[in-house]
Amino acid sequence: MKIQLELSESVQILKTNQTLQTRLGVVEFDNSHIYSFARGLYGFEAFQHYIFAPLPGLAKDMNYMVLQSMEAPDLCFVVMKIDTTIPSLDFSNLKPFLDSVRLDISDVVIGVIVTFNPDKTNEERVTYNQKAPLVFSQKSNEGWQIILE
Repeated sequence: MKIQLELSESVQILKTNQTLQTRLGVVEFDNSHIYSFARGLYGFEAFQHYIFAPLPGLAKDMNYMVLQSMEAPDLCFVVMKIDTTIPSLDFSNLKPFLDSVRLDISDVVIGVIVTFNPDKTNEERVTYNQKAPLVFSQKSNEGWQIILE
């Protein structure tokens, strides 16, 4: 199932809430949930348009989101939003990037990709990719994955 939209016109096409069946369940979204990653995600550079919406089955105020490719129906990620207002978290390593795209930390949503892997004892092990956070501009609906040193 491929979404049949002219992506350059997607903002004009999606005026109301839409739904999309994903591997993780039915995702509700509108044009404010569509982000363009000009360079794609690392390892998935060919896919540049994603829906970033609440994870199906969880309350909308939870920090877990789905990042669903609009070009590849089987490509989706679980993302945890990071609360940038927590004083103990240091976002100074993102400042050079934010300055380069003329954004402030208050203009963006920061997220990390979550993976669920069983460990050697078959217990679920959850990891968060903090070395390559996702940055979502709420002003322009652009997204970036930043590799931190």
